Amino acid sequence: MKIINQVPGEVGFVQAIKDFFLGYVEFKGRTTRAGYWWVQLILLTIRSVFSLILFTSMFSAFLNAGLMYDYYMSEEDMLWEVLFSLLRLMPIIVMYLIFSLAMLLPNLALTTRRMRDAGLRGRGLLVHYGVLFVLLSLQFTFDVASMWSPGYYVASMLCLLFNLIISIELFVFTLMPSNELTTKSTNSFLRFFFREKEQPVTTFKAETKVETVVESEIIADAEVKTETETAVNAETEDETVVDVETQTDVVVDAEMEDKTEAVVETETNTHTETQTESVTEIETATETEAATDVDSESETETNEPLQ
Repeated sequence: MKIINQVPGEVGFVQAIKDFFLGYVEFKGRTTRAGYWWVQLILLTIRSVFSLILFTSMFSAFLNAGLMYDYYMSEEDMLWEVLFSLLRLMPIIVMYLIFSLAMLLPNLALTTRRMRDAGLRGRGLLVHYGVLFVLLSLQFTFDVASMWSPGYYVASMLCLLFNLIISIELFVFTLMPSNELTTKSTNSFLRFFFREKEQPVTTFKAETKVETVVESEIIADAEVKTETETAVNAETEDETVVDVETQTDVVVDAEMEDKTEAVVETETNTHTETQTESVTEIETATETEAATDVDSESETETNEPLQ
């Protein structure tokens, strides 16, 4: 069987029922208050249902037998009627007995684990059960003896009283939290019954949980910082790219302006040269015409004296 070691604060209804069947006859390990009382609640509910069915059926059988006896049934017939009514209830009684026997050993194992979790050793619980058994035996003996001597009735009541005290003590132990009954004393008698006080099992796990939470928070902060730095770097890269693009556009615009000015200057120079050439051609033509006129005049003057 699986050894059950429940941790306080981590046991719910489903886990309690699961551990109860996994540790069916396992007396080792520990069971918390929640793990113990969830199971006891289920067992108490089932016993209450059986008891209610038996009580109502038997009450109805005795009531019917009494009514029929008052009117027309003899005492012998009434006894037979009650017996038949009980026989009809026999399947329910058998089922209840089977259920009680099936739950006896697992319930004892569950109680042992609960006591150990509270701080009572298994041998201490065994001593308690032994005393209860002795007291019950003495009580039964004194009850029988009181039929001949009334003085034994007082002894029987004292046994019942001590029995109730021990039962109440064990019930209170089941209500105590984990490690409540542990002791730091070096007394051998106390050490026989109670466990030595030790580091709670939940401390390490609680610290582990806190460390895990802190690590998770640190990791989350680091991720947030990384995401922030990444976003800032991305924005910076975008701004850098925009600046480079802007500078490139400015350079391109400047180059275009330079080229445009060069083209304009080239065109202007070309136009100026063209105009200069035209003026030169005009001047040449004018000079040519003037020379021609001079030649014509010279020829005319030459021809006139000859005449």
